Amino acid sequence: MYTITPTVGRIVHFYPSAQQSMLDTIESIVGFGMHGPGPLAAIIAKVNAPDNVNLTVFDAKGQTHACENVPLWDGNSTPPAAGTEYARWMDYQLGQAAMSAHDVEVAALQRATLAPAGLFGGMTASVSVDAHVIKAQPEGQDQPTT
Repeated sequence: MYTITPTVGRIVHFYPSAQQSMLDTIESIVGFGMHGPGPLAAIIAKVNAPDNVNLTVFDAKGQTHACENVPLWDGNSTPPAAGTEYARWMDYQLGQAAMSAHDVEVAALQRATLAPAGLFGGMTASVSVDAHVIKAQPEGQDQPTT
């Protein structure tokens, strides 16, 4: 399982509550500008807890709205109840986090495979690949020509 740590300035998708959507339908001044069924763009303005944030939400007209104490769904746990407002990481962000978690698992497996316990007398081994190999020559000696 993977998690994304919310930080100020990160982009998330905001899903308005049924009440906010209803206000949008009647084009109320306090409603969100005609966005349809999809999410709205939002920026995290404050992190209250790993699963609760304050947002600046952009409606479809580009107007901003402040939303406080919005639940942040991580995509792994139980989704929020239907009709309630929440924020969610974008699919791309969730995919990147999953790939990062997978890369960490692969690296751990490679380390375990390349350096089994006791193979190097208790020393830790690491492997790196250089883009090219340079043979050192003492200063003043010419490189061999081919």
